Amino acid sequence: MSINEGILLSLTCGQAFRFDCVNGVYTGVIGNKVYSVDKTNLNVIETDAVLREYFDIDTDYEKIKEYLSSLSPVMKKAIEHAPYIRILKQEPIETLMSFILTSCNNIPRIKGMIERLSIKYGEYITSINGKDYYSFPSVHSLAGAREDELKALGLGFRAPYIKNAAMMIDSGKFDTNAIYKMDDSASREYLTTLKGVGGKIADCVLLFGYNRLNVFPKDVHIKRVMANDFPQKDETFFAPYSGIAQQFLFYKDL
Repeated sequence: MSINEGILLSLTCGQAFRFDCVNGVYTGVIGNKVYSVDKTNLNVIETDAVLREYFDIDTDYEKIKEYLSSLSPVMKKAIEHAPYIRILKQEPIETLMSFILTSCNNIPRIKGMIERLSIKYGEYITSINGKDYYSFPSVHSLAGAREDELKALGLGFRAPYIKNAAMMIDSGKFDTNAIYKMDDSASREYLTTLKGVGGKIADCVLLFGYNRLNVFPKDVHIKRVMANDFPQKDETFFAPYSGIAQQFLFYKDL
């Protein structure tokens, strides 16, 4: 497989919030390691086990894109706009916490919140070009954080939601591993028992944290796209790859 540099757009299109692009180099944290990727070392996405899994290289996206393109000229054009985007396979708890922070927010602010959380409650990893990198905090660390400390980091009304989710997971009252055994509907219902997690956030967690490729998160932008371009359709039109379709449709107007 030949890796196209367009795959790197997956890192900054709203799925994940730990990567920055400076002069064409994408640098960020996955787990407890910092990765830097650009067009000169794309082969590392295939050869490094963590990156290969993160970018879901073993899923045949060419076949999926061919199928989705056949459904609609609008879908075909959306894929042609950014043909190498993939759904990242992220760690579920980090994904859950990150998307709790997306409520009434934008990508730069979300990234800033996550960086400040990681600096205060995560573990130092390394420094590159004068920038320090930290792991995402453990749920135990976040469960022990004071709400006023979280608010001081700029989390605002989301602070109690982060603390509550961390406490629920840390105590075992909420089992993120149980979701692997549930279908999409039951998973969504279970996730929304957490404070601050509505249907859209739950769907993002399922798609980006559990690789549920048929889950279709709907924000204002996607609802508008569906109303304008697919007025007689819903997300089942794109099954069984509704989540992948959503990402192409989301990115087409960015």
